[in-house]
Amino acid sequence: MDFIKTLSYIFHPSIVTFIGFTLIEVIKNLPFLDFIDTTVFFSLYPFLLVLALKRMGKVSDIMVTRKEERALPIILAIAGYLVGLLLTLFLLYDKVLVILETIYIIDSIIILLVTLKYKISVHVSTATGVAVSVSIILGLKYSFLFLIPLIVGYSRIREKAHTIGQVILGFILSAFTTSFLIVVLM
Repeated sequence: MDFIKTLSYIFHPSIVTFIGFTLIEVIKNLPFLDFIDTTVFFSLYPFLLVLALKRMGKVSDIMVTRKEERALPIILAIAGYLVGLLLTLFLLYDKVLVILETIYIIDSIIILLVTLKYKISVHVSTATGVAVSVSIILGLKYSFLFLIPLIVGYSRIREKAHTIGQVILGFILSAFTTSFLIVVLM
């Protein structure tokens, strides 16, 4: 495996999501159960879901590169996110986490709707959403996280997994949606 492809695996959406939620939970000193909730429902579940779908022949690869294969894993992932959100709402309740999980679900629904018509970079979209969320909630000192969507976008284009347009759309869509929703919901 070459370096460029390795970057796509290192910055897989499940891993970037884990990093983003964990940063916020640790720095805001949120309870450990919040960490368990986001790790299980927003990182492990979607990753294991894609592995299971690959094993069942429903997706051809763990990056779900074929546009026509993306709806099922995204819909099932959103179902898992909703379970995580419900647990956060009724058992753990932390306002910041409820807002972030809600934004993650809304972003995922938007990605699903766009993906039905046009392939978008979920890697870049997720990395951008995480960079925006962490930078707004924890401060601009975390704006270095915007390097992740740039690196990921470059690697996805170099791998020929996405066009420049698909990467740019993923970035713009997630940056706008996440920023707007944080401002409105906070």
